[in-house]
Amino acid sequence: MELYIKIGDFMRKIRRKREKQKKRIIIISVFLFLIIMTSGYAAFSTNITLHAKGNIKCNAENVKDKLLKVTTTQGDGLYKDEYEDGRYIYRGENPSNYIIFNNELWRIIALENDGTIKIIKNNILEKKLNYDDINNRDVGSNGTGGTYCAKSGNGCNIWASTQNMIGSPSEFNNGVYSGTVLKDATLNTYLNNDYYNSLNDDKQYIVYHDYYIGAFEWNQLPMSISNVIQNQISKEKKYIWNGKIGLASLTDILKASLEENTCQFENITNIPNNPDYYKCELNTYFKNGNTFYLINGRAVANEYVSLTLVLSNIGEIDDYGAGRENLNEFVIRPVVFLDSNIKICGEGTENNPYTIKN
Repeated sequence: MELYIKIGDFMRKIRRKREKQKKRIIIISVFLFLIIMTSGYAAFSTNITLHAKGNIKCNAENVKDKLLKVTTTQGDGLYKDEYEDGRYIYRGENPSNYIIFNNELWRIIALENDGTIKIIKNNILEKKLNYDDINNRDVGSNGTGGTYCAKSGNGCNIWASTQNMIGSPSEFNNGVYSGTVLKDATLNTYLNNDYYNSLNDDKQYIVYHDYYIGAFEWNQLPMSISNVIQNQISKEKKYIWNGKIGLASLTDILKASLEENTCQFENITNIPNNPDYYKCELNTYFKNGNTFYLINGRAVANEYVSLTLVLSNIGEIDDYGAGRENLNEFVIRPVVFLDSNIKICGEGTENNPYTIKN
């Protein structure tokens, strides 16, 4: 009898233990369910809140109207272009001129007087190219590139053929030497075909625009940046190419400086009247640790018509042959003009760049 009682007690203990375990399982399951539901609701609620905040914060405005609200007269920012009426330019080492284009960070160079904005890719293209390939228009082209670079063996420093320039001049004159140019530069051809076609839907906002491609005549005397700009503007505008994708010009670079430095020639090879580079030490947002091509060539005699301008990694204006054996020496930062009718949001900072909301 005593054995039956002990067995009964033992079974009751087992049943109670099982009931407790079931209760624990139910409680834990309910608790986990509540956690999951609460987290899901919180995420859902947060998502709604973020979208709501985004919609409230992002009141898309016409690009010109929005940018003109943040003009300045001191420090980094958007300034009136004192050399061209109705134009505004970004100046300084790190102004708030970031904009998303092609799902990438670009930077606004200028608000043009026609309402378009000129922008430059913040980072470099992965593809390595010459400004102009050897044998494209130089002596190796056997005359198919024209007479301007027929004596050069390192490419040609003109962005476009004379036929594709506004007014279709019969020859290109760099102030020292003249000749015909029958083909576009290698880089011009690539950017306006293969590269353009590779862009996402944002390319619909690119407009044809004038690029000033006249040559830069280096003055042998030290000059202030403002004097260099004044001398160069008319020379750049002597020849104009109207197209979709180009490069930054020399005056784009110089105007961005807030420092009234003196540009001094450095002649390290001691060749008379052939300074090696233009030392301005420009500390602007264009300087990003890379040496990249500018759109303008240098005005020199016929045997040097391959020389095209670059902005060096330390902020100096230099010149090199347009055709290089080593394609890794220089990089490419495309420039485009975006339609004046686009609407944008954002603040222009790197963390909150302008975004197109058309």
